[in-house]
Amino acid sequence: MGAGSAVLAHGNHFNRWVAGPGARYFEGEQQRADQLDAILSDTSEIERMCAASRERHGEMFTWERVLGEYEGLLGRW
Repeated sequence: MGAGSAVLAHGNHFNRWVAGPGARYFEGEQQRADQLDAILSDTSEIERMCAASRERHGEMFTWERVLGEYEGLLGRW
């Protein structure tokens, strides 16, 4: 995500939390194939997904934010 790549991931809770609403998700092998086919045939969708990855990374996964959350957690502990 930090490199601005489109994300296609298994639709489990953790992946959905990390990648956010701008990614595409699948539940099984056929859904994965269908999603990949759809993405590869639509360059504007790839561009949208890449932008969403960069935005999600910038909002959620900067060193400042992660460090602040760890500091808060340790302070409460």
